[in-house]
Amino acid sequence: MAEKNGISPRREPRQQRARARIDAILNATAELMEEHDFSRLTTNLVARRAGVNIASIYQYFSNKNAIITALAERILAEYREALSDFPEKIASTEDWRPVINCGLTRLLEVALRQKGLESLRRAMSADPRLAAVAEGHDRAVAGIFAEGLRRRKTSLSETQAMAIAETLVRSSRFLYLSNGPLFGEKDLTLVGEVFKMQYAYLANYLDR
Repeated sequence: MAEKNGISPRREPRQQRARARIDAILNATAELMEEHDFSRLTTNLVARRAGVNIASIYQYFSNKNAIITALAERILAEYREALSDFPEKIASTEDWRPVINCGLTRLLEVALRQKGLESLRRAMSADPRLAAVAEGHDRAVAGIFAEGLRRRKTSLSETQAMAIAETLVRSSRFLYLSNGPLFGEKDLTLVGEVFKMQYAYLANYLDR
Protein backbone atom coordinates (compact mmCIF):
# COMPACT_ATOMS: atom_id res chain seq x y z
CA MET A 1 0.00 0.00 0.00
CA ALA A 2 2.81 2.39 0.84
CA GLU A 3 4.33 2.07 -2.59
CA LYS A 4 0.95 2.82 -4.16
CA ASN A 5 -0.12 5.90 -2.25
CA GLY A 6 3.08 7.12 -0.57
CA ILE A 7 1.36 7.90 2.72
CA SER A 8 0.84 4.51 4.38
CA PRO A 9 3.44 2.98 6.71
CA ARG A 10 5.74 0.48 5.07
CA ARG A 11 5.42 -1.86 8.04
CA GLU A 12 3.88 -1.97 11.47
CA PRO A 13 6.16 -2.17 14.52
CA ARG A 14 5.75 -5.43 16.41
CA GLN A 15 8.28 -5.22 19.20
CA GLN A 16 8.28 -2.74 22.07
CA ARG A 17 11.60 -1.28 20.98
CA ALA A 18 10.30 -0.69 17.47
CA ARG A 19 7.15 0.99 18.82
CA ALA A 20 9.32 3.24 20.98
CA ARG A 21 11.33 4.19 17.90
CA ILE A 22 8.15 5.06 16.01
CA ASP A 23 6.98 7.20 18.93
CA ALA A 24 10.32 9.02 18.93
CA ILE A 25 9.98 9.70 15.20
CA LEU A 26 6.42 11.00 15.57
CA ASN A 27 7.31 13.11 18.61
CA ALA A 28 10.23 14.63 16.73
CA THR A 29 8.00 15.37 13.75
CA ALA A 30 5.43 17.11 15.97
CA GLU A 31 8.14 19.24 17.59
CA LEU A 32 9.53 20.26 14.21
CA MET A 33 6.04 21.06 12.91
CA GLU A 34 5.62 23.33 15.93
CA GLU A 35 8.85 25.15 15.07
CA HIS A 36 8.80 25.23 11.27
CA ASP A 37 6.49 25.17 8.29
CA PHE A 38 5.93 21.75 6.74
CA SER A 39 7.85 22.79 3.63
CA ARG A 40 11.02 22.89 5.73
CA LEU A 41 10.48 19.46 7.24
CA THR A 42 12.78 16.72 5.95
CA THR A 43 13.33 13.12 6.93
CA ASN A 44 16.93 14.00 7.83
CA LEU A 45 15.73 16.65 10.28
CA VAL A 46 13.30 14.18 11.79
CA ALA A 47 16.00 11.54 12.15
CA ARG A 48 18.36 13.95 13.89
CA ARG A 49 15.69 15.23 16.27
CA ALA A 50 14.49 11.70 17.04
CA GLY A 51 18.02 10.44 17.62
CA VAL A 52 17.74 7.66 15.04
CA ASN A 53 19.56 7.01 11.79
CA ILE A 54 17.88 7.79 8.50
CA ALA A 55 17.59 4.08 7.71
CA SER A 56 15.23 3.74 10.68
CA ILE A 57 12.96 6.37 9.14
CA TYR A 58 12.80 4.61 5.78
CA GLN A 59 12.31 1.26 7.41
CA TYR A 60 8.81 2.41 8.36
CA PHE A 61 8.02 5.48 6.24
CA SER A 62 8.56 6.16 2.55
CA ASN A 63 8.56 9.96 2.93
CA LYS A 64 7.53 12.81 5.21
CA ASN A 65 3.91 12.58 4.06
CA ALA A 66 3.78 9.05 5.45
CA ILE A 67 5.19 10.31 8.75
CA ILE A 68 2.60 13.03 9.22
CA THR A 69 -0.14 10.59 8.24
CA ALA A 70 1.01 8.33 11.08
CA LEU A 71 1.12 11.35 13.39
CA ALA A 72 -2.46 12.21 12.45
CA GLU A 73 -3.49 8.60 13.07
CA ARG A 74 -1.99 8.75 16.54
CA ILE A 75 -3.94 11.92 17.32
CA LEU A 76 -7.14 10.29 16.06
CA ALA A 77 -6.53 7.38 18.43
CA GLU A 78 -6.29 9.86 21.31
CA TYR A 79 -9.60 11.46 20.29
CA ARG A 80 -11.27 8.07 20.16
CA GLU A 81 -9.95 7.10 23.57
CA ALA A 82 -11.05 10.42 25.10
CA LEU A 83 -14.58 10.07 23.68
CA SER A 84 -15.01 6.32 24.08
CA ASP A 85 -17.72 6.57 26.75
CA PHE A 86 -19.58 9.51 25.19
CA PRO A 87 -22.33 7.58 23.33
CA GLU A 88 -23.31 5.53 26.36
CA LYS A 89 -23.24 8.48 28.76
CA ILE A 90 -25.33 10.85 26.68
CA ALA A 91 -27.89 8.11 26.06
CA SER A 92 -28.30 7.24 29.74
CA THR A 93 -27.98 10.62 31.50
CA GLU A 94 -31.04 12.74 32.18
CA ASP A 95 -29.36 16.08 31.43
CA TRP A 96 -27.34 15.94 28.21
CA ARG A 97 -25.54 19.28 28.76
CA PRO A 98 -22.86 18.09 31.23
CA VAL A 99 -22.11 15.15 28.94
CA ILE A 100 -21.73 17.43 25.93
CA ASN A 101 -19.56 19.74 28.03
CA CYS A 102 -17.35 16.82 29.02
CA GLY A 103 -17.09 15.53 25.45
CA LEU A 104 -16.23 18.89 23.93
CA THR A 105 -13.79 19.66 26.75
CA ARG A 106 -12.00 16.37 26.17
CA LEU A 107 -11.87 17.12 22.45
CA LEU A 108 -10.29 20.48 23.19
CA GLU A 109 -7.85 19.06 25.73
CA VAL A 110 -6.56 16.42 23.31
CA ALA A 111 -6.09 19.04 20.61
CA LEU A 112 -4.33 21.53 22.87
CA ARG A 113 -1.68 19.08 23.98
CA GLN A 114 -0.63 18.28 20.41
CA LYS A 115 2.51 20.02 19.24
CA GLY A 116 2.41 21.34 15.69
CA LEU A 117 -1.29 20.63 15.21
CA GLU A 118 -2.05 23.77 13.22
CA SER A 119 0.94 23.20 10.94
CA LEU A 120 -0.14 19.58 10.55
CA ARG A 121 -3.66 20.58 9.50
CA ARG A 122 -2.32 23.08 6.97
CA ALA A 123 0.08 20.53 5.50
CA MET A 124 -2.63 17.91 5.14
CA SER A 125 -5.09 20.32 3.55
CA ALA A 126 -2.52 21.21 0.87
CA ASP A 127 -2.25 17.66 -0.52
CA PRO A 128 -5.35 15.91 -1.90
CA ARG A 129 -4.34 12.50 -0.52
CA LEU A 130 -3.59 13.90 2.92
CA ALA A 131 -6.71 16.07 2.83
CA ALA A 132 -8.78 12.93 2.26
CA VAL A 133 -7.13 11.33 5.30
CA ALA A 134 -7.84 14.41 7.44
CA GLU A 135 -11.44 14.48 6.28
CA GLY A 136 -11.81 10.83 7.19
CA HIS A 137 -10.41 11.51 10.65
CA ASP A 138 -12.79 14.43 11.15
CA ARG A 139 -15.72 12.24 10.21
CA ALA A 140 -14.52 9.51 12.56
CA VAL A 141 -14.53 11.94 15.48
CA ALA A 142 -17.89 13.38 14.45
CA GLY A 143 -19.19 9.83 14.12
CA ILE A 144 -18.66 9.24 17.84
CA PHE A 145 -20.79 12.28 18.65
CA ALA A 146 -23.35 11.23 16.03
CA GLU A 147 -23.68 7.77 17.57
CA GLY A 148 -24.41 9.33 20.96
CA LEU A 149 -26.92 11.77 19.52
CA ARG A 150 -28.84 8.96 17.81
CA ARG A 151 -28.89 6.92 21.00
CA ARG A 152 -30.20 9.94 22.85
CA LYS A 153 -32.70 11.00 20.21
CA THR A 154 -33.81 8.00 18.21
CA SER A 155 -35.89 10.14 15.85
CA LEU A 156 -32.71 11.62 14.36
CA SER A 157 -31.73 10.08 11.06
CA GLU A 158 -28.15 8.94 10.56
CA THR A 159 -27.57 11.78 8.09
CA GLN A 160 -29.07 14.39 10.41
CA ALA A 161 -27.11 13.18 13.45
CA MET A 162 -23.88 13.26 11.46
CA ALA A 163 -24.57 16.80 10.24
CA ILE A 164 -25.20 17.97 13.81
CA ALA A 165 -22.07 16.21 15.05
CA GLU A 166 -19.89 17.69 12.30
CA THR A 167 -21.23 21.13 13.17
CA LEU A 168 -20.14 20.58 16.79
CA VAL A 169 -16.68 19.36 15.84
CA ARG A 170 -16.05 22.06 13.25
CA SER A 171 -17.28 24.87 15.51
CA SER A 172 -14.92 23.65 18.23
CA ARG A 173 -11.91 23.49 15.94
CA PHE A 174 -11.31 27.20 15.63
CA LEU A 175 -10.69 27.37 19.39
CA TYR A 176 -7.43 25.51 19.01
CA LEU A 177 -6.46 26.32 15.42
CA SER A 178 -7.17 30.04 15.06
CA ASN A 179 -5.06 31.84 17.61
CA GLY A 180 -2.58 29.40 19.08
CA PRO A 181 -2.66 28.03 22.63
CA LEU A 182 -5.57 29.05 24.82
CA PHE A 183 -6.07 29.19 28.58
CA GLY A 184 -5.73 32.91 29.23
CA GLU A 185 -8.67 34.49 31.06
CA LYS A 186 -10.08 35.98 27.87
CA ASP A 187 -9.66 32.69 26.01
CA LEU A 188 -11.45 30.68 28.68
CA THR A 189 -14.34 33.12 28.48
CA LEU A 190 -14.42 32.55 24.73
CA VAL A 191 -14.52 28.78 25.22
CA GLY A 192 -17.49 29.20 27.54
CA GLU A 193 -19.32 31.36 25.02
CA VAL A 194 -18.74 28.85 22.23
CA PHE A 195 -20.07 26.07 24.46
CA LYS A 196 -23.20 28.15 25.17
CA MET A 197 -23.71 28.58 21.44
CA GLN A 198 -23.35 24.84 20.94
CA TYR A 199 -25.81 24.06 23.76
CA ALA A 200 -28.40 26.40 22.23
CA TYR A 201 -27.91 24.72 18.86
CA LEU A 202 -28.27 21.22 20.33
CA ALA A 203 -31.34 22.17 22.36
CA ASN A 204 -33.24 22.56 19.08
CA TYR A 205 -32.85 18.82 18.58
CA LEU A 206 -32.43 17.25 22.02
CA ASP A 207 -35.01 19.19 24.06
CA ARG A 208 -37.94 18.67 21.74
